[in-house]
Amino acid sequence: MQASMKATKDQVFSLMYSLSDGSNQNLRATRRAWGLFTITIELLQVVRVITQPGYGWTDETQSTSHWFDLVAVVRDQVRQWVPFVCFYILAALLVIVAVFDSVFIIKMTRDGVLNGVWPLKILRFLVATILTTLFTTTLEWLLYPLDCRLDEVNMAYWLHGGSSACVPWEMPDAFLSVFTILVVLVLTVLAMVVSLFAFELNPITRGSRVVNTGRVELVWTSFKVALGLLPFLSPLLSPLAVSIVLSLFAARAMYDHIIRLPFQSRSCNFWRGGAHAVSLWLCLASVGVSAVGGSYTEKQGMQWALLGLVPIAFLAGAAGVLLRMRIVRRFINILRAEYDVAALEKERDNNLRERSSDDISSSDVLSPRGRKAGSKKPTDPEPSIAANPDFTAVEASRRSVYEEFFDTAWKQRRAFRTGTDALLSCRHLLGLREEQDLPFLNFVVGKAINEHPDNLELLLFQLVVLRFIHCDAKQAQEQEKKLLDKKGLMIDRAFHLYAVIRRARSVEVSSVAGQAVNQMEFDSKMTVARKSHQNCLSLIKKFFHLVLKKEKSGTVAYGRPSPTQIDNMVACVHKYESAVVDANAEYSWLMEKFPKSATVILSYAHFTDTVLNDIK
Repeated sequence: MQASMKATKDQVFSLMYSLSDGSNQNLRATRRAWGLFTITIELLQVVRVITQPGYGWTDETQSTSHWFDLVAVVRDQVRQWVPFVCFYILAALLVIVAVFDSVFIIKMTRDGVLNGVWPLKILRFLVATILTTLFTTTLEWLLYPLDCRLDEVNMAYWLHGGSSACVPWEMPDAFLSVFTILVVLVLTVLAMVVSLFAFELNPITRGSRVVNTGRVELVWTSFKVALGLLPFLSPLLSPLAVSIVLSLFAARAMYDHIIRLPFQSRSCNFWRGGAHAVSLWLCLASVGVSAVGGSYTEKQGMQWALLGLVPIAFLAGAAGVLLRMRIVRRFINILRAEYDVAALEKERDNNLRERSSDDISSSDVLSPRGRKAGSKKPTDPEPSIAANPDFTAVEASRRSVYEEFFDTAWKQRRAFRTGTDALLSCRHLLGLREEQDLPFLNFVVGKAINEHPDNLELLLFQLVVLRFIHCDAKQAQEQEKKLLDKKGLMIDRAFHLYAVIRRARSVEVSSVAGQAVNQMEFDSKMTVARKSHQNCLSLIKKFFHLVLKKEKSGTVAYGRPSPTQIDNMVACVHKYESAVVDANAEYSWLMEKFPKSATVILSYAHFTDTVLNDIK
């Protein structure tokens, strides 16, 4: 059971790695503008859905906000020729295609049969549309058979012909309703999985909508799911109740965004912060319009006033992001002063040591052990990370119970209150792209891990820096082993570690390292080659077992083998020859396409030695 779950997890990890790897490039003006445009399109859909009667707003307010949603405007134009049921069919087909395409890619990777990159391109397109930017509208289309609040023709009209009451839970409509719920569940699961895992491993990539963690986007996706489903509970509860629940989702999404600032691009962080603030403001406004009574004219006037404050809410969200960035800069400035002082002290000590050594060397005075007096002793402290540009991995060591009990001022002396503050400071410093700041980055990372040794995100960041900034494979492998030995890793952190290991292997795959298709080809072909290689060794072992097999009448050593034994040995030889041809073909293909891969070279050398017996 555990082996099956691990295999399933590895297949999902492989799929998500293939989706995210190589798809994000550094920012250009057009890509930056496109990223901000998609965030805006996503926000306008959210605004339209929030301002509906299910959350206490009037029909007039909803019709007005409807014109700000570009997707809804385009849909209305298309609906002049196409009925609404076609949008439901289109959304269901796209979800089904996404599922089958995902299964196809997983099977293709497992079997080692790759037929181009079109499956990945299709899935990436679906992820960028129905699972992220157009998720709110896609969910709305899928809920069409269950939505009896629509003023237009409902699904019963198309099922029974002519006008009919909306009865989604009566037969035979219930079959379509169950199918719809299953498709909605699949869409929700896919969107949440993509939101959690679709982050960029490279810490200095600033591509469009690139995030360093998927946790914030997961909360945002959960908010959009609640936004689409809670109106169905409004008749059972009340618009006030569902608005309060939705406000909690919006508040958590905004808080997580400001605390973590997940986007690598500052402009995307500002824009998304404003979008979160608008969503929260409209949710709180929904609570207000649902709770306040009065005439229709008074309610409508209050709603126009609340909608008029939306731009101010957007600016307030951007201001919250700016304030958070200033706090991070304050952390960095304080640590930079501490780093400069440590570096100056170290430089002064080194100068004094060198002068003392030069003075004693001039008189040729040696210590009793033959070592020049004044030279470095074995017990001298090693240079600190502040004065050493070479990065040394910091061991995460927890403070003892004794230290925690008696050192009451420890929390006040810490540079970072939380591990999230420490990680954000490290990310911000690395994002400045100043090569001369690498020694200072090493100092900050070391201090962060010493203060928060249990924070796995800091340890993963250190691993990424070792792997892809300092290119120190030896220390990186040691850190990977320690992290792999840790039990109870959260699923996103386990995927993060998996992605680091995969990316490190992909560096040696080819000159186009890091591209998901090359990595998939390499992994799939190596799996097939190793399977055929192992099959060869198993058949050799099986052949000799057949030769030495005992019969009832005696053994082969004292008599001739039976006809059954001979047939089995001949069949084993034929299988062995076929397996050798298959393994040799796979290794030859790998050696031709990936001639610099140490993994391929070592595996093929072992094959030629143990199977082909060819020492050349």
